[in-house]
Amino acid sequence: RDRALEGPNAQEALITALRVLRPVALFIPHPRDPHPDHGAAHRLCLEAWFSAGLRRVLGQGGSPTRPRVVLQYFINGWAEPGLVVDATRGYERKLEAIAAHTSQFGPGEAATRLNQGGAVGQVQARDRFLGAAAGVAWAEGFVPVGAPLVSSPSMFWA
Repeated sequence: RDRALEGPNAQEALITALRVLRPVALFIPHPRDPHPDHGAAHRLCLEAWFSAGLRRVLGQGGSPTRPRVVLQYFINGWAEPGLVVDATRGYERKLEAIAAHTSQFGPGEAATRLNQGGAVGQVQARDRFLGAAAGVAWAEGFVPVGAPLVSSPSMFWA
């Protein structure tokens, strides 16, 4: 629920998911986001990522592992991205996914930046700006955690 992302149960659940699913890449919210829940989600993900690789930290399944690549994505905040990915082909789907969050973007009791279109417009402006800088229509920006080792660029191809 809102404002309740921290705690040992949340971390253990995420450690277990990382160990069972064994993803190569982990996408987490960027820490410089004005919403406190997004910062809490960043801290939770980073702690679970680190702990999932420790053999003495218990989870509910799987063996210790740690995704090789951790990429921070933007929600409301902004920082200079270290990686830009062409998002043109699936951009309409992204907008549909945003619109599906009716609790955030649907009509509410009070007018907010979210339910009046300001937030979606901000996302589109950012994605258009990053796309223009990369020479494509739309792009997603990411900030890597550390210097991720990518053994094959094909891990990013659809």
